[in-house]
Amino acid sequence: MRWALPQRREACVYLFIVLTISAGLWISCGGSSTSSTPSPHTPSGPTPSPSPVPSPSPTPSSAASYLYVGVSADQGGVQGFRVDSRTGALAEVPGSPLLFGPAVNSFSQAGAIAAAKGHVFVGFGPPGFQSPVIRSYTVDASTGSLGNFVETTAGAVGGDEQMRALVTDPAARNLYAVYQNNIASFQINGDGSLTYLGTLTNLATAFVFALTIDPAANLAFLGVDNCPPKGPCGGPPDILLLNRDPNSGILSNTHKLMGQNNVVSPGALGIDPSGNHLVAWTADANGNAQISVFNVDSTGSLSPAAGSPYPAAGGLPPVAFTFDASGHFLYVLNSSDASPQPESVTVYALQQQKSTLQQLQNESLPPGNFPSALLETDSFVFVVDSQAGSMPSVLYVLQRDPKSGMVSSPVFTQPDRPGGLQAGLGQAVELRF
Repeated sequence: MRWALPQRREACVYLFIVLTISAGLWISCGGSSTSSTPSPHTPSGPTPSPSPVPSPSPTPSSAASYLYVGVSADQGGVQGFRVDSRTGALAEVPGSPLLFGPAVNSFSQAGAIAAAKGHVFVGFGPPGFQSPVIRSYTVDASTGSLGNFVETTAGAVGGDEQMRALVTDPAARNLYAVYQNNIASFQINGDGSLTYLGTLTNLATAFVFALTIDPAANLAFLGVDNCPPKGPCGGPPDILLLNRDPNSGILSNTHKLMGQNNVVSPGALGIDPSGNHLVAWTADANGNAQISVFNVDSTGSLSPAAGSPYPAAGGLPPVAFTFDASGHFLYVLNSSDASPQPESVTVYALQQQKSTLQQLQNESLPPGNFPSALLETDSFVFVVDSQAGSMPSVLYVLQRDPKSGMVSSPVFTQPDRPGGLQAGLGQAVELRF
C-alpha cells in the first residue's frame, strides 16, 4: 500500500492523517506523566499481557461531538455525523453529504479537511482545473450542520494545484495546505476566516507524503520522497526539518534532511504531545515494515530511541499514527497491498522517559479498501476506509478505554449510503461544543 499517494483510479484518494487540536483535529495537547516501563520489543506470537499504564480519565461531558470526513470524489465535499457519546453510533447531520459538484476533468481535492475554533475547513477544486480554494464553514453547535462559508484562495503556485491535506497546529493558530511539492500557510482568525501568509515551494523532487507539527517547539517535520516513479532519482525518502515562525506560524525550509533513509515512501509520521518523540513507518534491509521511534532535541535533530525500530504488528505496514492526549498511548492503523486489504489497529504504550514502545493490543478489522484516516478521541477510535472501485466507503468506530488505552472490536459501522454516494473519503476531524 502506498500511503499519502493517490490510488491509481480516476477519483484520486490521498491518504493523510489529521492532527487533532483542542477543538477537534488530531493531536490534542496533553501533559506527560509517569508510566510503567514497557519492554523494548514485543516478541512474535501472542500479544503479551500489558503492564498497567496510568492515564488521566477524561472529564465527563454532555457536549455534542461531531465527526466530519472529507469527500475526495468529484470536486470534493464533506460528510458530517453526530457521534453518540455513549455508544459511538453515527447519525448524519442535516445537509450531509455536502457535495461541491460533479467531476470535471476528473479533478479531486483528495478529501482535504480540518477543523478549529468551531469551523470546518474543506478543500475545494473548482471546475476546469481552476486554482483550488478553502471553504471555512461555520458549524451549528446544536445540529452539527454546516452553514455559511467564507472562501479563500488556497495558495497553490506553479501548477501544483492538487491539494493533498489540510493540517493545523495543536494550538489552532494556523492552517497548512499540503500540495505535491509545496505547503501554503494561513492564519486562522477568530471568526474562522483565513489570512494567507505565503507558500513554501520546491520541498521535494517527487512529492511530500506527510506533515506533522511539533506541539512543543517552533518546528515541523515533513516526509519527502525524492524518487519519482520514472526518471532519475534525486535521493531516497527522508524527513525534512522545517522552522515555524513563533509569531505568524509561517513555515520555512531549513534544508536539513535527517538522513533517515529507511523511511518508507509514501509513509506516515506522528509526534507525541510532548514533542519529544517522532514515529515513522520504516523498513529494514529486507523490506520488512517496522516502526521507528526517534528522540527529538530542542533543535529538531532526530536520534534513534533505545529499542527502536519495532517490527510492525502482524507484518502489516503502519500506514497512520496518532497519540492520545496524554501521550501515553500510540494508535497505529496497519494495512497492506493484499486484495481485499487486511487491516488492524495496534495499541502501544509509550514509556516517556525511556522512549520505548510496548505493544498492548492488535485489534483486527474487516479487510478494507484503502484506509485513509485514523482519529482518536477520549472514548473512541475512528477508522475511515475509502472507496475502491465499486466497493463503498466504510467508517468503523471502536470504543476506547482512556485508562488502559485498549480498544474494542468495532461497535459501529457506517457504510456508504445504500446505492448512493459511492464517494472516496479522505481526512477525518472531530469538533465538540
